[in-house]
Amino acid sequence: MEYLNAATPTKYADLRRAHGRQEPYGVKLFGLGNEIYGAWQPGQKTAAEYAAWCAEAIRQMKSVDPEIEVVVCGLGRPDPEWDRTVLFRLIGQADMISVHNYFGRPVFADLMACGRVCERMMRSTECLIDEAMDTALGAHSRTHRDFGAPPVVRQRPGIAFDEWNVWYRSRHGAVRDLEEIYTYADALAVATLLHVVLRHARAVHLSGISLAVNTLGGIFTDSTRMARQTIWHAQKLLRDSHAGRVVECVTDGPVFNAKHERFFCGIVSPEKAADDSLPSLLHFDDLPALDVAASVDDARRKLVISVAQKLPDRAVTARLDLRGLAAAGEWMTVRRLTGGEDLAAANTLDHPDRVGIETRRVKRAMEFDFPPASLTAIELDIE
Repeated sequence: MEYLNAATPTKYADLRRAHGRQEPYGVKLFGLGNEIYGAWQPGQKTAAEYAAWCAEAIRQMKSVDPEIEVVVCGLGRPDPEWDRTVLFRLIGQADMISVHNYFGRPVFADLMACGRVCERMMRSTECLIDEAMDTALGAHSRTHRDFGAPPVVRQRPGIAFDEWNVWYRSRHGAVRDLEEIYTYADALAVATLLHVVLRHARAVHLSGISLAVNTLGGIFTDSTRMARQTIWHAQKLLRDSHAGRVVECVTDGPVFNAKHERFFCGIVSPEKAADDSLPSLLHFDDLPALDVAASVDDARRKLVISVAQKLPDRAVTARLDLRGLAAAGEWMTVRRLTGGEDLAAANTLDHPDRVGIETRRVKRAMEFDFPPASLTAIELDIE
């Protein structure tokens, strides 16, 4: 911390200056380890060991720069006791707790269930944060037993959803490790996961898809060429559309059945995907065909409604009912992910433009046809 952020004449700040950097770097976000609960990580610890280490590390780090934010490792649904132990020990110190997961199955309907699994993860983590926050009230049984007195908590910890993506095909390997070619179906799945992030924006302070280039990347390259993968376009479409504050949406319409693992369980073979009896599966019979997120940009007086239509065999006609808002103007902007005629369509180095984004200005209407397996963002002017 002194090397990165201290302006005072201390040993490590002076070392930075000796290395040619006079001004502090001003790094403000730190993650304390990655998946420290796992045997695949150097420095694996129990939850109690990790929390004790973090408590001292955060104390020392924030004594140098009290403006930094610190993310601690969470484990989530596979072991909520890990998160409970870490949060109880670090409430009032940690700014965020991380959540990691990967999603996906080879059957399209099952792939479209990834958002529901992600929703459950977010809600369970928020409940554990609630429990830890209760210690500050002094009423929780652990308050006096573990702390002696209620801890001082100035801010509720947030969620750092800082490693996630669609991943159910490629295995680790020594050569070309985890290079994945994503399809149009994968892009639609990523869009639904981004919708979950938007809907939980009050709790999710940080979201980072994994990764950027080649290894599970939104961009694929060789030594001379580059292609923007299908999931890159889904991210861009939603990033360019939403701004401001997220508003609540309610949908009423067709539903479908699907199944998905509770948590990332490795590569899913087509044979395994056909087995409905596996105990790792969650079964859903009420997944809405229309997955919707909406935001209002008050400064620009814009409303954006993004819709992932998850039925691959038919269009869905929907009527937009704006409660508490009034549309204005004669035109609206419609952005749509192209290439949905083939769910297996992929942007490759040889064919980089099979999936993209189409933007049109059309006459404003409150009834809209959403094509099969589609991602659409509608931008309306509002009064």
